[in-house]
Amino acid sequence: MKLENILNELGIEALPDQAVEIFNSEDFDATSTKWIDRDYMLSVSRKYNYFGEYESQAIENAGKIKDDAALLEMLNLIVEYINRIDGCYEKVNEIPMPQKAKDKDALAMFSAVMLMTQIEPSEQRYLRMGFTPEEAFETVKAYGNCFIRGVEREGIIGMTELYRPWLYIYVAALIVKVDGYNFEVRRFSYKGAYLKNKNTGEIKALVYNEMVHRSGNILGSAGFEDEDGSFYGEFIETEDEYVGCVADENALIQKEKCTFKKSEWELVLKPGDDVIAFHIPKGADLSRENLDKVFKSGTRYIRERYPDRNIKFMTCGSWLLSPELKKILKPTSNILAFGDRFIRFPMKDSGMAVFSFVFIGKFDSYNDLPENTSLERALKKHYLDGGFIHSYPGAFEID
Repeated sequence: MKLENILNELGIEALPDQAVEIFNSEDFDATSTKWIDRDYMLSVSRKYNYFGEYESQAIENAGKIKDDAALLEMLNLIVEYINRIDGCYEKVNEIPMPQKAKDKDALAMFSAVMLMTQIEPSEQRYLRMGFTPEEAFETVKAYGNCFIRGVEREGIIGMTELYRPWLYIYVAALIVKVDGYNFEVRRFSYKGAYLKNKNTGEIKALVYNEMVHRSGNILGSAGFEDEDGSFYGEFIETEDEYVGCVADENALIQKEKCTFKKSEWELVLKPGDDVIAFHIPKGADLSRENLDKVFKSGTRYIRERYPDRNIKFMTCGSWLLSPELKKILKPTSNILAFGDRFIRFPMKDSGMAVFSFVFIGKFDSYNDLPENTSLERALKKHYLDGGFIHSYPGAFEID
């Protein structure tokens, strides 16, 4: 098929230039069915427990891809593209997924099959970086865990949109599990900058070129769409100074611009810098004693296996960092103590992350939300009262 027709049939607007070049090359086999061969899928699934108890139905649905020429050719193209770029995270993240197809079951399994083809290459990437065979194998088990949790969550045989982008980090071999917690090597992507006082060690977070709501939140976040009184939080660097809008103790951006002399302050973190991103698993022990140990071991582990990265900060972006939680949780809460470890600033956010991590089931209204725990009860009341819990990014310096 012509690439233009394939894109039109699948609802894809455009592809990366390198993918187009691959499609037009003479050695590209667009109609191969090797990735949906039953024996191949069985071998991968059973080695890594990819499909789990849904194996039979998953393989049957994946086999339907061969009946849709456009879907099959796109699958081969994306797999070939990922293999040629050796799992480069930024490039993998640019790949658009099909939005429509002849068969809904085949469409639901498309990204699941695409990711299945990357489990073994991902394992090899970890091995090349010095991971032991046991470490590499245990790490790539995340593929199957995500597939199975996604099916249980959505009730659809396929890879959910929640987990697909998450697994791209594993494709690129940029994430490891230490003491039950995930640590990801990444570039700092949030729109904030951190300045450190050379004498006192004090660190301040400034917004990095964002429109700010008059409340100090980012304009466009849920509940903060009104433009009246908004301002531009520009970060400026001159020969002698840094100028910008600072986040206060509640992580809200102050309108008045502050000036920091370079003789007294240094820029220690900005977008694009290497960082460790910390991810919190469900039910995690957030006690200070446990986290002190986890952060130390995770930092050491990452630095040993990614020696080329200049990492000075631990970062996190989560609803668990929201200062808004102070309104509904007890002052002694481990969640609040966890958030206070980070120097935070706001980002544009929908305020709906709790419905991916706390209230996972489907519901028609906030009244239907469960109240099994004190946290669920507090969150439910907060949303019924018209509030939101926004996700906030934050960072702290590591030794």
